[in-house]
Amino acid sequence: MKSEETDRQEEKFQKIIQRDKPPYYHLLGIDILDVKLGFAKLRMNYDSKLTNPYGYVNGGFFSVLADAAMACALLGMTEENRRLITLEYKINLLAPFREGFLISDARIVHLGKETAVGDVEIRNHKDTLVAKGLITYAVRGKGNR
Repeated sequence: MKSEETDRQEEKFQKIIQRDKPPYYHLLGIDILDVKLGFAKLRMNYDSKLTNPYGYVNGGFFSVLADAAMACALLGMTEENRRLITLEYKINLLAPFREGFLISDARIVHLGKETAVGDVEIRNHKDTLVAKGLITYAVRGKGNR
């Protein structure tokens, strides 16, 4: 039997998945697939409008997907009155991407009073690891800068 707290958490995760997407999600074709405590899974489809002259998706879009996944994972762990701001990220691009879709899995490895750190893996539609990232966020009350 699920506890009341577990039910509240699951409801919170579903609200994150079903929330109105930020405009750039629509632009890049990003969908939220799953949110759990300290975890989020997002998907981004290939789009030729995001490519470099060689037909591969520009590396900056990997960063956007990783950052979005990290934010969703954090939303599931923080109070609604918190503001989440990207402070720093490092991403290693391991393989090019020019067909199918990408799946980004973000896991929170540290959540402190003012900062959070997450580990992100991005895999292609063939389950090949194509990028690996580490992202740091500021976690602040909405009234704080």
